[in-house]
Amino acid sequence: MSQPRLILFGPAGAGKSALLGALAQAASSAPPALKGTLVEKSGQLEQLQRSTYQGKLPSTSELEAYDIRLDGDSAAAATLLDCSGTQAGELLKAEQPFAEPHPMQRPILDADAVLLIVNAAQPSKQLNEQFQQFGNWLNQFHETRGRRVDVGTLPVYLVLTHCDQLAKADDTFTMWMQRIEEGKRKIHERFRKYIKDQGTGFGSLDLRIWATSIKRPQLSDRPAKSAEPYGVAELFRESLDAAADFQHRRYTSARRLQNITVGLTGALTMLLLTVTFLLAYQPDKSGAILDDKAQRVLPKSDKPAVRIGGSMKKLDEKRKALADIRKDPAWSRLPKQSQEAVMKYGQEIEDYFQLKEDSEAVVKLPMHALKSEKDFEDQEKLVTAFKLKEDWDQTPLGKYVRECQKQYDLVRKEEKKEVDWLTAQKKLAEGLSDEGIPLLKVADAKQAEAWYKKYLELRVVRRQSSTEMIPGVTGVTYELLGRFKKVQDARKTWDSYCIETFDNMAKLIRAKIPAD
Repeated sequence: MSQPRLILFGPAGAGKSALLGALAQAASSAPPALKGTLVEKSGQLEQLQRSTYQGKLPSTSELEAYDIRLDGDSAAAATLLDCSGTQAGELLKAEQPFAEPHPMQRPILDADAVLLIVNAAQPSKQLNEQFQQFGNWLNQFHETRGRRVDVGTLPVYLVLTHCDQLAKADDTFTMWMQRIEEGKRKIHERFRKYIKDQGTGFGSLDLRIWATSIKRPQLSDRPAKSAEPYGVAELFRESLDAAADFQHRRYTSARRLQNITVGLTGALTMLLLTVTFLLAYQPDKSGAILDDKAQRVLPKSDKPAVRIGGSMKKLDEKRKALADIRKDPAWSRLPKQSQEAVMKYGQEIEDYFQLKEDSEAVVKLPMHALKSEKDFEDQEKLVTAFKLKEDWDQTPLGKYVRECQKQYDLVRKEEKKEVDWLTAQKKLAEGLSDEGIPLLKVADAKQAEAWYKKYLELRVVRRQSSTEMIPGVTGVTYELLGRFKKVQDARKTWDSYCIETFDNMAKLIRAKIPAD
């Protein structure tokens, strides 16, 4: 098979070429996210990188191809296609973009993954117009692929660029992240109807929303990083894997179709010879056919991660298939063992969906409970009390619940460390104060200077910077700990001792040190 083909499709100015330049930049600044070393022998991608970050990026007038390879434990290779924004704009504005011949049709229909690029920083009116164009384009794209009987669930990424421009002047890193995630959620809801109307099967699309920027913005708790992309490495790593998986399914489907064609040709003669017998004697096989259908839906393993693992979309497809089996007229002729298995599996999926729905209201990461300590405690109680079935720990829902519980536990551990540190600081200060009492009576400049140096080293304002992220906790900084009463009390005790005793003693001893 040839290399998977990923096409970047969007109007002029959306940021397609800049996204490729940022990929080369991410390969040097954040290689772990790519899970491999980026190799592009022609040097064109490197030139695109320089042009992107020097602000001299030319527009793409025709289809450009970049053959890349990721070397490492997770090796991958692909051909990245950067389309002309002008030609893409023509297709987006057309009511039926695939009805008339166009130079962009073949690259799009042959692609193993499509990246739809949208400038998220555009004015609302212009952005809404582009979303309407993309919605119509997606619908026409799906219908065209369906008529061609193309392999289903083609990965399509709606990529939002220029997300750094969404940050407001007083935004923290966490607020910026929340702003981006809320935007992605609204956009996904907006496009859900197009995907929902498609259903599954030939020509269907698997739409995913992604946010990127070629640089990090200036935030109130973090400096700007003009040469550090956001979300770019992760986007291309996932899309490369998705394209390779789709290409494999497309190749397998083609081979199967070829084998079926050959087999049907050979079997046609036999079918014609036996047709008389089939017409004369047609036993009722509906029960056996339905049983075979049930066995294809029923899980092949008793492990919960297999039975109810995977995406909610796939699980919903199984739920509907099981319901159809139970409604089938041949249900009564199904073996009792198969009936019980279908009902048991269907009930388990229903229970999982119900628990997933329940979890969405109560199971949230600490980053969603930052207003106050009470807000945090209330959310922590809900997360801690949330119960899973005993063997559901390894399901996607189970893993998410455990991760949430773990992050709340990590915050509590950091709270204790903060209190312990403040208590220890006070004890050390008390000891140093005892050492300083004799110095108030004896005017020894060297001893006074040595004591004052220890004072400065001990008089640390914070154990950690308030803007630093708590390790292992998504989107939460050490600033949160200052809202907890235990930390506030320990801080108050430490500050009171410093003001009333420690700092006053330091002033008196400092006075014994001769000025330079």
